Amino acid sequence: QCEGSLRRLRVEHIDLYQTHNWDATVLIDETMQALADLATAGWVQQVGVSNVSYGQWFEGLTSGARMKVPIVTVQCLLNLLAPFRADMMAPRATSVLAYSPLAGGVLTGKYLERWGDGTRADEFRHCPEPSAPGFIPRLSGYLLVDGLRSVAREADLTMTALALRWLLSQPIHGIILGARTVAQLEEQFEALDAGPLPIEVLARVDAVREGVACAF
Repeated sequence: QCEGSLRRLRVEHIDLYQTHNWDATVLIDETMQALADLATAGWVQQVGVSNVSYGQWFEGLTSGARMKVPIVTVQCLLNLLAPFRADMMAPRATSVLAYSPLAGGVLTGKYLERWGDGTRADEFRHCPEPSAPGFIPRLSGYLLVDGLRSVAREADLTMTALALRWLLSQPIHGIILGARTVAQLEEQFEALDAGPLPIEVLARVDAVREGVACAF
């Protein structure tokens, strides 16, 4: 299948091949062996993973090192609504890539006036079950986004800028952006060009997040 993909893409190899999810029915060693085989064949240059637990990542890291196919990236859901301990992975020379930085648009604030009306905010797919890591209940999610809107106003920032520049302040190596229009993409580029948030704004963001967490 990989060889066929290369042929259709008209390239000789894949620079970075990331698994999307671990298959719970397949041993991690077997998955890593398959990736090692692709690397040995010269079809894949480097290997990464996505949507993994710390335990899965560490097991894959250990298995990959044994097979001489190191995991160089881990792609994780990371934004102000879905915190992720990226700092736990950074010391192991794994590049952390954050996806859904705006939580599907929820962190832009555009759903605040329609929260609970069947919008994406009401059905925030990244936290579907109360038992899931990082679960944000509907009400606390609303309070958090509303509080962040106040911080953004005080700092004279758009909510998009606040969310993206907060990510730049985290121990990560890349952000996977998403946009429906050119204007949205340009706004995101402009926010990222401004760099990480000032320390005092970061402190206000932390205060809002801690306040909402304490309330629940």
